[in-house]
This record gives sequence, structure tokens and C-alpha cells, in this order.
Amino acid sequence: MSARHRDSGALMASPNRAGYRLRGLRSWITLRGATGLPGPRTSGLELRYGKDCERMDDSAAVAAAPLLGDKLTGQDSEQFRDETVAGSGMGSSIKSNDSNEEEATSKHSTKLTFRDIVAIQASYSAAANIFQVPSMIGVYGYVLGPIVFALWFGLVYYVAAFVCDVVAASRGRCKHYSDVGFELMGTPGRRIFQAIQLANMLLYIPLALSSAQEALQTIFGKDALGGCTGYWKLIVFGILFVIMQIVKNFKESSLLAYASLGMAFVQACVFAPTLLATNRDWYDQVTSETGQPLDMGPAQPFLHPGSDWWTVLCGFITYGFTGTFLIAETMSAAERPDLYKKALGYSMGIMYVLYMVPALCAVLLWGWHFDFLLNTDFGQGPLSIVVQLFIFFPNLLDFLLSCLILNDAFARRFIYKEAGEPELNPTVWRQLTITLPTLVFAFIFATFVPSFETLVGISNSLTIIPGITWMISVAWFVGLYRPGPENSGIGAAPKTMKIMQLTTFAVGLFFSVAFFVSFIQDFVTEDWSLS
Repeated sequence: MSARHRDSGALMASPNRAGYRLRGLRSWITLRGATGLPGPRTSGLELRYGKDCERMDDSAAVAAAPLLGDKLTGQDSEQFRDETVAGSGMGSSIKSNDSNEEEATSKHSTKLTFRDIVAIQASYSAAANIFQVPSMIGVYGYVLGPIVFALWFGLVYYVAAFVCDVVAASRGRCKHYSDVGFELMGTPGRRIFQAIQLANMLLYIPLALSSAQEALQTIFGKDALGGCTGYWKLIVFGILFVIMQIVKNFKESSLLAYASLGMAFVQACVFAPTLLATNRDWYDQVTSETGQPLDMGPAQPFLHPGSDWWTVLCGFITYGFTGTFLIAETMSAAERPDLYKKALGYSMGIMYVLYMVPALCAVLLWGWHFDFLLNTDFGQGPLSIVVQLFIFFPNLLDFLLSCLILNDAFARRFIYKEAGEPELNPTVWRQLTITLPTLVFAFIFATFVPSFETLVGISNSLTIIPGITWMISVAWFVGLYRPGPENSGIGAAPKTMKIMQLTTFAVGLFFSVAFFVSFIQDFVTEDWSLS
């Protein structure tokens, strides 16, 4: 930017900007020097001090309007552009072009509607993990369990709503989860938040791949393809590979989210109660993967018989959370960011229903004791196969949503490092380059980490719980009491209750430590032989 250009910007930003109009602009500089516009008619473009501009080249005026307009604000900018366009006699053609561009943009818009956000947030994680929660309700009891789960939902929603406020207060600066960390505590916050988000996504995609493989293998039988889980993971890998070449943004993924959410409702409110009631008579004959009988007595309203504090603590399931790691990315792509918190509230209400209906049906119809994965206990009947498909598809969506974040980070870091923003529709070969690293990583990690529970333990203790609870509270406190030059405006950040932030910090850190200890125990005792 030239010195003259910078000086003109300072001039336009002065308190007297209201007096600057096209017909009365006074300056020592020429319009061409201020805007960088070339033009053969220099004499017609000069605006001398003390003299009103009496003539201007029409095409230069139209081109100058938007460039000078962004130096003004409010009505000044609008009036400047309107006067130049009207004076040029080109207003009708520009309006026509604008309307055509808006029409074309609306047809190919990547903006998320209110319903898109609800579908994405409600289906992310929840639709694929409906049958994870009955084990928790069995441990906590069919009265205490839903209450504890509701309290956890409320706490997580409070933090997620606070993240929405941070994004809104940034006035467009927050486009990624890492930017939330920057708004709260500067550059260190950005680095920490980015590390936690990407680590969570990297740990979650092997989980989604493993869960999809489990459902697909259950459909065809445990002994199909020699009973080798690696073959089935390779098949899922191929399916995901095709999907990721087609779906490239959140708007396109929202179509899958609608389908996934519909499957989740049918699965939770129709299939689960039907299967549980149909198979109730032979529940006492079913054994868990460890060889223990599943039937260990009826469910209790408050805690299961003989429960101890460690079993109860480790029995808590943290899947009841919004996609906090997706908020900044999807909110920046929303048509109405001001309605995002409302969309989160709707999605959490939907998630609670999706979790509680099959969970309460399971403990009331069968009993309190369950495997971690209830979906493997339904046998090979036609209805069971449909249930497995309804588990398989949402896991593909979870994998895709996580990879959209990971692929974007990879592309910005390695593919578009010098070119700026990534393309909306990259070429085939570039899309392959962007998507293959995450796919290969997920396949290798899911293959060589033998236990689903081990993956869950790593993800829960080190990324999910910190990223949706206490890490955000810590960042807020640090930014509040130790503002640096980068985040000195933290006092203008969204207001929040200190007691709630302290509660979030205490509860979240407690569960993080407990799940990490449980993960270490499982890791040490796990069978690491490949099958």
C-alpha cells in the first residue's frame, strides 16, 4: 500500500467524514492516487484543495465508489456510492448485475440454515452412540441416571452458549475453534485450543471408523471374511474415501445430517423398544464379551445393587454434549448466527430424547447390566440388520464432520499455505491430497489400537472433557485477570457467571482425571494381540 493510499485512509477516517461528499471533496491528493485507479483522463480526476469537483470520468467514479466507500461508514459510505452510481447513469445495470449475482449465489449457497445447524449438532455423535448410554442408566438407576444426565447436559450447554457469545462478540474474527482461544487469552489460547480440537478429531475418527466396522460386521456375521476386523475396516475405509471426495463443506454434509437424524429417531423410538421387548425372554441367556451373564437383576431407581463409588464414577457417559468443537466453524457459515444458541438448545433437547428413550426402555425391560456396546446383543434378525445399518450410517457422518475440520487445517497448513483461503471446490487430485492423510491415519490407528474402550478413554480424558468444559473456563479466567496486549479487550467479552465457570472447571477437571486413571488401567490390562 502506498504512502498516499495510507494517508487517504487516515483522512477518510477523520471525525469530519460527514463532510466528504463527491461534489465537495477537498484534498491535496488526486483520486487516482488515493484509490490506485489507472486512468487516462488525469485532468478530470484531480480534486484540488479549495475547489469543488465539477467533473469526473463516469467509469472511474463507479470503480472508485466501492474502494472509497469502505473507508467510510454507515450512511456516508452508502450515500457516496449511491451518488457516484446515480451520477454515472449506470445504476440500473449495476442493480441488475447485483440481483443476478445474488440469485446465482442463493442457488449455490454454502450458508447453513437454522434447521441445518440443528440437524448437524443433534446428529453429531448422538445418532451413532444411542446404544452407549443404557449402561450408564443401568449403573446410576432409572431415576437418578436421567437427572444426572440432564444436569450434565445443562452444564455443557452453558459452556457451549458461552462459546457462541465469544464468537458473536468477535464480530467475524472467530471462524475456527482456535480463534475462540485467541479471543479469550491471546496467542497461547489459540495454540492450546487448536491442539485440543485437532487431537479430539484425530482420536474420534478411529472411533467412528471402528464403530462403523462393528455395525457392518455384525450385519454379515462375526465369522464373515474369516472374522478379521481388519478386512471390514478396509471396506469402511473405501466407503469413506468415496464420500469424502463428494462432500466438501458443512452445507453439503447437512443433507447427510438430516438423514442421520431421521434414522436416529426411528432407531431410538421404534426399533430399540421393539427389539428390547421382542428379545426380552432370552436376555437371561446372553453373556457379555467377557463371558459374564448380562442378566444380573432388575434395574433400580437409584444406583445398582452392590455399587461402589469407582464403578459409579467410571460408569458415567460423557456423550451428552453439543459439538462444541464445531461451533465456530459452523456459526461462521450460518445464515443467522444470532439464532445459533437457540439451535443448540433445540439440538440438545433432541439429543436427550434420543439417549433417554432407548436407555430407559433397556433398563426397565431387561435389567441394569449391559455391555458397553448394546447394539451387538441383538442377534441376526432382519430388524437387527436394519438397526445396524442405522448405526453404520451416522458413524460415517461423524467421521465426515470431524474430517472437514481436520482437512481444512491440513489444507491451510500444507496445501494453501501461500495462497490464502482454501478453494470451495478443489480439483480431484487436490481433494485426494487433502483427504487421504486423515483417512490413512484413522485406518491405521483403528487397526493397531485393539480396544474400542481404550480409544474412548483416550478421547474422553484428554480432549473431549477438557475441550467442552474446564479448558474454556481456564482460558476465560486467564484472559480476565491477566490481559495481555493481544487480548486487552477481554473486559468487553461476553458476560458470564463466575460461579458457573468455577463449577464447569471443577466438574470437568474431576471427570478428566477420573477417566484418565480408568484409561491407564484399561491400557495396561488390554490384550494388544492383533486379530
